Amino acid sequence: MVRLHPSDRIERYKAIIDRYSRVCFIENHRATLDESIMSSDVVVVQGSGVGGDALVKRRPVVVLIYNAKPTSYATELIQCAACPHARTSDELSEILHKILNDESFRRQLALNAETYVEKFCHIFGEESARLTADLVRKIVKCPQSQRAHVDNNNMVMP
Repeated sequence: MVRLHPSDRIERYKAIIDRYSRVCFIENHRATLDESIMSSDVVVVQGSGVGGDALVKRRPVVVLIYNAKPTSYATELIQCAACPHARTSDELSEILHKILNDESFRRQLALNAETYVEKFCHIFGEESARLTADLVRKIVKCPQSQRAHVDNNNMVMP
């Protein structure tokens, strides 16, 4: 399945859809991000938060680099989460084949992902509830004048 970016329209991809008739292309609003990730065997991203979401949901992630320089998030996924990356369709095809057919490679990607998620997201493992509770207690104990507040969806410190 290919889930389009919210700003993309399916009409723009007609030639690709016709060429790859076995691949399901859907507009962004037709499935939630969670539905899309959970129905996928592998998630391919260009470098966005979707890759991190997929790792949290224990889906292997491949970063597609179509520019000379990857985005900062793509670089993080490659360097910190050890996600494989591809610059060409041949490289992407080779990586996807390896993920789908090489059990030891899949296991290594899963271990890399879990390590990344534990380190950066704090939602795997037994410590997540304690870390969240500690943060909430810290915020509650902080005087109102020193708390961060939200202004137009941005975190603003006094």
